[in-house]
Amino acid sequence: MAAGSARMAPQPASVAAPPSPLEIARVLLERANTEKDLERRVTILNRAVAGLTRSVQTAPDDDALSELLTSTRAQLWQTWERIALARLAAAMPWNGEILAAETTTVLTRTR
Repeated sequence: MAAGSARMAPQPASVAAPPSPLEIARVLLERANTEKDLERRVTILNRAVAGLTRSVQTAPDDDALSELLTSTRAQLWQTWERIALARLAAAMPWNGEILAAETTTVLTRTR
């Protein structure tokens, strides 16, 4: 091969570092907080809890991860409670008027 016709090897594009577990969890929590459908919110929160649980297991001394896992589990539990109350309200013969009006409205919107 002649020196003038030598091909230069393509330079690899700089690859961004993958997001940290904390960043991923925060993105998932933002999505969950904006999600109106409670069933989809549970799915998003379950993914966040699963990822945070793995991260806490690999870095048990990381207090920020542990605190975020605890608050995410609490948010998941609250979402399940809202779903259960909405279902209970829908099953009542009086349409659950005594239960929180918000849960009845949420159930109606998700159907």
